[in-house]
This record gives sequence, structure tokens and C-alpha cells, in this order.
Amino acid sequence: MKTTISSIFIVALVALFGCAPANATNDYFDKLIKLSEQGVADAQFNLGLMYEKGRGVPEDDTEAVKWFCKAAEQGNPPAQCLLGVMYADSRGVPEDAAEAVKWYRKAEEQGHADAQTLLGAMCAEGLGVPEDYAIAYAWFNVAAPRRGSSFQRGKSEPIR
Repeated sequence: MKTTISSIFIVALVALFGCAPANATNDYFDKLIKLSEQGVADAQFNLGLMYEKGRGVPEDDTEAVKWFCKAAEQGNPPAQCLLGVMYADSRGVPEDAAEAVKWYRKAEEQGHADAQTLLGAMCAEGLGVPEDYAIAYAWFNVAAPRRGSSFQRGKSEPIR
């Protein structure tokens, strides 16, 4: 299917702003669906965000997981991280800490700081991996410079 300039613009907007605006039009959604069905990982990720947050569509964790999975399988780090969150929190899929860790690791391998932080939390709690405070501390230290100075001082906003 032919990719149009307006389709590229849609992907650019969702990449910049994270997901569709609350007042997204049907045309916007239709273009995002077409791009997602064409296999555009950023569009798939952003469609997943729309469903996860209920922005422009009814909130639907199962549908969010479907699109996060498609983007994650193509190597999209934010999708990999959020897919891990969905498994950790039993949202749209059965709770599975080991599966969450698997997806956090894939995102972490690409330098995704939230995934590194979440891996640290999983290690500290012994969820999906053996409890190991030293490894948890190491993950937090790897993530800290990428998360900014407020994180290093322990004043960051929660990830979720």
C-alpha cells in the first residue's frame, strides 16, 4: 500500500507527542490503523498507547498488548518496555514476571532507561529473576544517567 505524506505526518506527530490527542479524529485513527497494518512499528506502538490510555478509542488492554507486541517484535524499545509492564501488571495478559523480564531485557539491550530501572526493581523484588540487591543496584546505576539528575537524587517521577 502506498505511504502518503499525510501518513508520514501522522507517525511524526505520534512520535513527538506519545499518542493520539484525546480528540483524535476518525481520519487520524484510520491512517494510524493503515500504517500499523503495513507494519510501521512506531504506528503500532502509538496505536497500543491509544488503547492503553483510552485516547480517541475505548480503553482496551488486550488490544493495547496486541499492538505493543507487534511493535516489540520489530525491536521497538518503548513497546518492549510497555509490553513488559503489561505482563508485570497483568493488564491484557496473564501476570508473568518472567515474560516481563524478557521484554525489559530486550528494551534494555537498546539502552532504554525505563527498562533498566524496571529490571532493577524486578531484581530487588525477586520477580521473574532471583532476588539480588547488588544486581538491582547495578541496574539503577546504569539507568540513572539516562534518567537525569533528579533520578540520581531520588526525586524522579514514577515510571507508571
